[in-house]
Amino acid sequence: REIIATMLANSMINRGGPTYLTRIADQTGAEPAHIAQAFAVVRDAYGLTALNTEIDALDTRIDGGLQLRLYAAVQNLVLEQSVWFLRNVDFADGLEAQVLRFRSGIEALAPSLSEVVQDAMRAEVSAEAARLGEAGVPVALAQRIARLPLEAEVPDIVLVAEQSGRALPEVASVFFKVAGHFRLGAMETKARDLRILDYYDGLALDRARATLAGAHRDVTRNALAAGGFETWLEENEARVVRTARAANEIMEGDLTVSKFSVAASLLAELAQ
Repeated sequence: REIIATMLANSMINRGGPTYLTRIADQTGAEPAHIAQAFAVVRDAYGLTALNTEIDALDTRIDGGLQLRLYAAVQNLVLEQSVWFLRNVDFADGLEAQVLRFRSGIEALAPSLSEVVQDAMRAEVSAEAARLGEAGVPVALAQRIARLPLEAEVPDIVLVAEQSGRALPEVASVFFKVAGHFRLGAMETKARDLRILDYYDGLALDRARATLAGAHRDVTRNALAAGGFETWLEENEARVVRTARAANEIMEGDLTVSKFSVAASLLAELAQ
């Protein structure tokens, strides 16, 4: 048992970075044992051991800086998804049950994710895969790395599918329509690029991102219940227009933590 614990601890540091445990604890308030559980589920649900092995195999075959970029892409997924699983998943049924629950969704949706996203995101993923391929990254690996930001959305889609009783492809389609209409991807990108100097600003931003993610799920569920995103838009046209206009005004220009928090709360109110 001690050997397994040591191996897991080493894996957490190798894949999440030397500050992984402290960073996740600050964001979630979780105990180390629970963080280790979340890490194990993320690693195994996403098949990250095999993915990192593929990156390891590129030693001396591609530029060192590029290889570090690939590792960083995986690390970003580990950090964000560890927080997500700690906030949204109960590990009482054991780790294997949660790994199987989410791995099945990831494996089912991952190959077709680029087909259900909006045109701008599809073009961005395709361009990133092309850049990596041109730099010497094998095609399949380049495509996987490029779509990791999309795969990060799958657990939310799995939750909505379970709650609504709808099929994963249908939920994924509506989920990304909601994201495209409200420019949620652009909001997330701006939020990630914010320079946070104050500890409590960091916590506030993290809470706002969680609020936005929850609102995204809620709007998706509401749209499914209404018979589709377009139907939901028609039924809520005045509120949607008002919320979208206010959120867009907030997001224009320089973004601050307070502005992002208000934008997230506006979408949460719309979802209710």
